[in-house]
Amino acid sequence: MLRKRFLGSLFPALLLLPFACQAQAGVRVSADGQLPLPMIGVAACLSPAGDLETVGGFTGRRSLTEIYERSNGRWSAVAQLPRPTHDAAAGYLNGSLFIFGGGQAYSTRALLRVQGSHAVHVAYLGHPLSDAVTRPYRLHGVDGLIMVGGHGGPDVRKVYFIRSMNGGHTRWRTLFSLPVGVRYTAVAVEGSTVFVAGGLSARGRVDSAWSWQPGEAAPQRLPSLPRPLEKAAAFAWEGTVYVVGGLGNGGRISADILAYHAGQRGWRRVGRLPGPLADMGYVQQGRNGYLLGGMSGPSSHSAGRRVWHLRLQ
Repeated sequence: MLRKRFLGSLFPALLLLPFACQAQAGVRVSADGQLPLPMIGVAACLSPAGDLETVGGFTGRRSLTEIYERSNGRWSAVAQLPRPTHDAAAGYLNGSLFIFGGGQAYSTRALLRVQGSHAVHVAYLGHPLSDAVTRPYRLHGVDGLIMVGGHGGPDVRKVYFIRSMNGGHTRWRTLFSLPVGVRYTAVAVEGSTVFVAGGLSARGRVDSAWSWQPGEAAPQRLPSLPRPLEKAAAFAWEGTVYVVGGLGNGGRISADILAYHAGQRGWRRVGRLPGPLADMGYVQQGRNGYLLGGMSGPSSHSAGRRVWHLRLQ
């Protein structure tokens, strides 16, 4: 009888063993200094040397013209935009920093490239653009940027791969289209896989999440987020995608760190930020994520200066 009971309890445990042996997602959060000014709607990226950079942004009172870089723990203005800008997208192509759209009261069509200490106009985008997200992406051995979402009249459905050409020009290629146009979406990249979560559509905030990789004609639907979110951050590490913070319905700002790994039934909360945060710049460097600035309350006057370091586990 004892042997039968032991075997009966062992069999379910063996079935659950593969799941128990999977690495458990988690995030450690620590303070990592402050920005020179409070910032929301700021584009953030890494320089070729791996330093944090911010492009434009809104302090709660005014938009910025500065491009800041943190080197050896100190922030300094390294270049100037031709006009105050927030909600732009930015990233490096062949060692040069490019800035896409943004603006103040209205989105612009400007495509800028930083040369020396100034950003100069190199082309016009096909339509005004703001609230898009760019992330470094490598496609078929070519380094470039992936651009997701944005507001250009209708919210943008197409996802583009952007590469640099001779003379500072860019070439754009459509990779896929999202089922719905979104802006303020959260985007993460791991290897060739792109993750997109949340955002604001013409019908309101969405709780949808998708993944895509080359060879797929359309993005794959992931389980929905626990609640609709926009202006969140996303990171990906070892097959797990994380969605951090964000602005929800009713103006509620989240402090949750959510995670999803293939095979799970849904998203799990794996941590919390020290306080609610949305509309921040964010950057990933390996298993290290960074949140820059952001708003902690319903008013833009809640813009903050804090830099948070997330250690993805």
